[in-house]
Amino acid sequence: TKLKKPRTKENSSSFHRLRRDEDANNNNHTTHKRSNMAETFGKILRSFLPETKPVDGLPSAITSDTKRDPNNMMKVAVWRGKERMVVEDLERPLITDPKDAIIKITSAAICGSDLHLYHEDFSGMHKGDVLGHEFMGFIEDVGSEVKNFKIGQRVVVSSVIACGYCEYCKQEKFSACDNTNTSKEMEALVGHRCAGFFGYS
Repeated sequence: TKLKKPRTKENSSSFHRLRRDEDANNNNHTTHKRSNMAETFGKILRSFLPETKPVDGLPSAITSDTKRDPNNMMKVAVWRGKERMVVEDLERPLITDPKDAIIKITSAAICGSDLHLYHEDFSGMHKGDVLGHEFMGFIEDVGSEVKNFKIGQRVVVSSVIACGYCEYCKQEKFSACDNTNTSKEMEALVGHRCAGFFGYS
């Protein structure tokens, strides 16, 4: 009968080191696998996306001059590096476009898109980026051209940012809006200009 070797402190430590090395290798393999899956997903999508249409003549749907109220702070979920999220204070945004609405977030969902950013599978992340793009809450302020929503109303917000008046939005194909996202990286990923996404683009 073969006797089992008694577990000593030395060989127990070696066992745990082996397990840690194995776990680290598995994590690296998983990260590489996720990155390959994202790239493959982009290639598959290209064949289903509509043909790019010019947006010349359409009013800009992108606000780049975000203004904030230094006297009114809010809590935000901030990306501070790979797999590191923190809650920080940030100045509350102000209306900068007549079609804007300010939403006080009460809850937000987490999906695979957030995990890609959390694990830094895609390039383009910057420390301090605010995440969260599928959410609900109450309307705190609206621009002068917002007619269908009122302050105090509870709303559920899609992750898609659509202009509402391009060719695709008129057909209610909001995720194909070609007037809210100028990112060349996302266009290269999916093979076509697509809509902007809260907390993602």
